[in-house]
Amino acid sequence: MTGRDLFAIVVHGARTSLLVGVAATAIAVLVGTLVGIAAGFFGGWFDRVLSRITDVLLGFPWLVFAIALGAIVPVKFPKQLLLILVIGLFGWPGIARVVRGQTWDAKTDTVRTAGPDQVVFQLGQDATVAAQRLIADAGDDKNAFGAGFVPPAQLAQIQANASAKQRLVTSDAGALAYLALNTTRGPLKDVKVRQAIEYAVDKKAYQVASGGATGGDLATTLITPGVAGRQEYDLYQADPSGDVAKAKQLLTEAGQTNLNLTLLSENDQVSLAKAQAIQQGLQRAGIKVTIKPAEETTVTDTITGDKPDFDLTLSSWQPDFPSANGNIQPLFESKEIGGGGYNISRYSQPEVDQLIEQALAETDQAKAQTLWAQADKRILQDAPVVPLTYTKNSFLHGSNVQNFFVAAFPAYPNYLKVSLKQ
Repeated sequence: MTGRDLFAIVVHGARTSLLVGVAATAIAVLVGTLVGIAAGFFGGWFDRVLSRITDVLLGFPWLVFAIALGAIVPVKFPKQLLLILVIGLFGWPGIARVVRGQTWDAKTDTVRTAGPDQVVFQLGQDATVAAQRLIADAGDDKNAFGAGFVPPAQLAQIQANASAKQRLVTSDAGALAYLALNTTRGPLKDVKVRQAIEYAVDKKAYQVASGGATGGDLATTLITPGVAGRQEYDLYQADPSGDVAKAKQLLTEAGQTNLNLTLLSENDQVSLAKAQAIQQGLQRAGIKVTIKPAEETTVTDTITGDKPDFDLTLSSWQPDFPSANGNIQPLFESKEIGGGGYNISRYSQPEVDQLIEQALAETDQAKAQTLWAQADKRILQDAPVVPLTYTKNSFLHGSNVQNFFVAAFPAYPNYLKVSLKQ
């Protein structure tokens, strides 16, 4: 024993740790401050170069580097100095970012918005309640925005509220909302019956139930607006409210004068309102529709599974990428029937499968787009679905929120851009 107490030994040993810590921190603060100020002061290409160097060093495995360096430097080189240099020279990037942020100027930086330090998500909020809070625009809700779509009823309410209308952000027409007809069920196997439904559906009533023109534009094609290769056409030309006389004529030709169908719908207020719009439209042509409400998971399992116990169902589809392929192949290729696939109309047509295969194999984009357009028209000749609307996504934000916009694709807010009034 040396005769020294444990505390004295710890204090004596702490000298090295304190020396390394203080010296390394001093170097990091000095270098980081100089780099941050220089980047903010000079701006332009100089700022971009320093920012990229900072990003690289932030992702560099400095601890591994320090261990490797310790193994190759001469034995006589002071280990304390080595630690000070490594920690100090790899510790400045975070400080540089903080200092650079203090010199931020909107005039010289059009990309970053100097937004809030954090975004707090309130989960489990009813969409209607959340929309009403944002319409009222009181208290902390002035600094909030809705991450979900504004319900149709509130869209109509907002149109009469000048303040809320200014704070409503709506996307371009995007996803396809459609009525799927189970082509493997009874009378729906007959293409004339399905074509009769094309004419009988009241698309205008469905649009109103979806929030009016703000909720979406009337649809006639499967490939949605803005997608390369889309061709505008309407195989079933009729008034937006439908052509009841033509529908009755086709039903008579098909020998179906007393048609009874079941419409599987999600059991929420918005979905049921849309289902009722379809029900009332078809009723005019003598088609009785019974709405069968179910929970969302039950509906999904039923329409995508191997026991499709339904005649009609409402759905919508937004491709992951803005391509004609995303509009056609997942919804209408035969191999997408059942097993979790989204060919929920159970549509199987060898000619369409061949067009899809050719389009997927085609390397010439122009030729591929022509094939997708051909498939679009060929599918609707068989009427497995009724295109209803090209939906628009609407979001509402509080009066203190700035830089809140919806991208063209995908049609959702860019949270990285959102900021608050200073």
